[in-house]
Amino acid sequence: MNELKRKQADSNVVATSHETIAPPKSKVKSKKNPSGTSGRPPLNVQRKEEDRITPQAGGRLTVPREEIEDDYSAGEELDLTSGIAATIGRPGNQEWFRPFPNLELQTKLLVRKPNAFDVEYYSVDPKLRKRIASEIKQVRVIPYYNISAKCYGLWIINVFVGNSWYESQRSLLSRDDKFFDANKIRMRSDKESRLYRFFALSLETTVNKPPDTTGELLGQALGEDHFIRDINHPVYQSLIEGEEIN
Repeated sequence: MNELKRKQADSNVVATSHETIAPPKSKVKSKKNPSGTSGRPPLNVQRKEEDRITPQAGGRLTVPREEIEDDYSAGEELDLTSGIAATIGRPGNQEWFRPFPNLELQTKLLVRKPNAFDVEYYSVDPKLRKRIASEIKQVRVIPYYNISAKCYGLWIINVFVGNSWYESQRSLLSRDDKFFDANKIRMRSDKESRLYRFFALSLETTVNKPPDTTGELLGQALGEDHFIRDINHPVYQSLIEGEEIN
């Protein structure tokens, strides 16, 4: 009899060992934060100072006005129209525009042609110009409103007194502001005569002036990497490398 009771007790222990024991349910309710998410605290991501992007750090980029009347140089007009930023370049042959010659900026820029099609402009600190003097060009920057594209642009003209391409543009821009208030302009290249021809059509609406000065517009169009302020700039380095052969 005692042996039978002992076997029954052992069988009860075995059965109990196969039961799944569920943990007691927590009586603590999950709290929600004000945003409606679960009670898990939000991640507090600490940004490093260098990760933050500050637009136009250091103030607005502005190309300064410079006197160029006393040292015009003769030469051939370059056709600087292809492959440059949308806000820089003369109006196309089929585009009507309203120029603002009274807002003209006269200055000096490094004009670089990395290939047969593209033209790049750089504003160079005067202290760095001596070694690349032959690359610095005198330019006239004329803001205009492109009526066809409905945007402002910058017409950069290389100064070459006596050159037919330059003189044809100079003749147009010598007109007073009332003429351009009343007329929109279209230009066409005449390669046989080596000059630009201009056509006028009555302007039926008023075109407002650009929102910023021409120097500010040009600075924004060039961008920070097109301001050469020290000798370590890669474009400057590319112009001074190599030894002159005597």
